[in-house]
Amino acid sequence: MRQQEKFKSRDVYRELQVSVEDVQWKSLFFKNLARLKAKFIMWVACHNRLATKERLHRFGLLNSICCCFCNATETLTHLMFECVKTRVIWKYVLDWLQINHTPRGWNEEMRWMLDRSKGKGSKLAILKCAFTEIVYET
Repeated sequence: MRQQEKFKSRDVYRELQVSVEDVQWKSLFFKNLARLKAKFIMWVACHNRLATKERLHRFGLLNSICCCFCNATETLTHLMFECVKTRVIWKYVLDWLQINHTPRGWNEEMRWMLDRSKGKGSKLAILKCAFTEIVYET
């Protein structure tokens, strides 16, 4: 850049850009109508950093690691759709959206949502918003 006669901020910007790994779940955030705080919690969950009881117990902040819904160990995968209560809520929302799908664990639901989030339409926008809000409220 020093040999060039003209200074271009575009060239500086390109030099400073760090190449980062492309994440699969980014499509869940584009054109998502959910509240900002719900999208933030979804982002934290996608990074597997959600403050579950099991995670807080590891840091020495909690004594009990039991799920408040079913008394199983509260991990991210359990809390997100493996727990009987949260699975029923997600199934109820899917039925309301007239989507025939049986909820499974966090990883399976993320794969399912990623497959479904390719495309356009109001039904897809509502599904992404509902998924994000369910993750936030759980």
